[in-house]
Amino acid sequence: MVAPSPANIQTPSPGGATSPELPTDVSSSPLPRTTQTGERPVLEQPSEHVDAARAALAIGDLDLAIRELDAAYKAGEPLLLVYLVRAEVAGAQNDTSAERKWLESAAGAAPDHTEPLLRLAALHRRQGLWQKAIETYDRAIELDPTCSAAYSGAAGIYSARGRPRQAVTYLENAVLHRPDDSGLLMKLGDAYRQAGMLADAEETYDLGTRSADPHLRAQMLDKLGDLYVSVGQYSNGFYCYAAAAQARGDEDQPPAQRRYEQIMKTADEAVVAGLTLARDTFNEYSVRRTAPRERAYLAAEAAADQIREVIDFARAVAAPDSGRALYLRRQVAYSLSLEAIINLMTHMDTNLSEPLARYESALAEAETEYQTIRRLRGQ
Repeated sequence: MVAPSPANIQTPSPGGATSPELPTDVSSSPLPRTTQTGERPVLEQPSEHVDAARAALAIGDLDLAIRELDAAYKAGEPLLLVYLVRAEVAGAQNDTSAERKWLESAAGAAPDHTEPLLRLAALHRRQGLWQKAIETYDRAIELDPTCSAAYSGAAGIYSARGRPRQAVTYLENAVLHRPDDSGLLMKLGDAYRQAGMLADAEETYDLGTRSADPHLRAQMLDKLGDLYVSVGQYSNGFYCYAAAAQARGDEDQPPAQRRYEQIMKTADEAVVAGLTLARDTFNEYSVRRTAPRERAYLAAEAAADQIREVIDFARAVAAPDSGRALYLRRQVAYSLSLEAIINLMTHMDTNLSEPLARYESALAEAETEYQTIRRLRGQ
């Protein structure tokens, strides 16, 4: 039931019954301007009884909250807030029908504000009325094309229902209005990834890594790392995870077990990828004669740099207690990998057979260690 503003139509009172028509000075007075901050509008004029109602609601005294709202109504405090808080009371009473009616009344009392629509859409979504929720979010967007909460709400529904391309459409429009909003970029990147638009996801996450907020930057780097790992680009994934850890400054705090295992699996595979590239390129040079020495040497040099970075990262990020044994085995595997590459480079510098033999021995030991690590990881 929408509460109309004309004085000749009855409007619901906060207590639940209908009251006589509002006095002219209440019904026709303009609502103060609002600014959206989180879930509640911030008004420029005081609302003593509404504030008291909120305090009562916070301690669970619903009867007192309703009495204060009745007093707010009679005192001419902004109807928008009176109805919104009355909806909160109905929600606390688990009366979704009344909650919906109060939110509709709030939307009717303040047709130029998006807050009632956002709450109404969220209520529809909780009730499983996703189409009504989308329509209500669309009303909020029509009212305020920069309302990122409405775009995100609609996108969230489409994502949850397995329709990521529709989610992408909403979030792309949101980002057009707020291109520097890292939270929106993260959601857009997630939607792109869900839709299989991996190049767009990569670009969007990369934009988000430029955030000034280190926590958001770390989240974006983690997501970018996850994306790379999902397509087998373990080296890129490792660098993203390492940069994320640096952004968070969490080197001294063990990450959660599952996340630690995921990060270190990426580190393992980054070392294996570098080692494999150096080995294959060297074989192309020394056995098949299909690659120049310079290319083989550069591949080995790049592998050595990558392995050193992995070693430094693995030492800096504390392992959970349950991962200590695997941590020590990794140190052995990484050291053997670096030893193999250094001996390979020495052989290419000197053409001596002894460094080549040491390379082959260390490489074989490293490969055995990685097989053991993969088995211990449960692969």
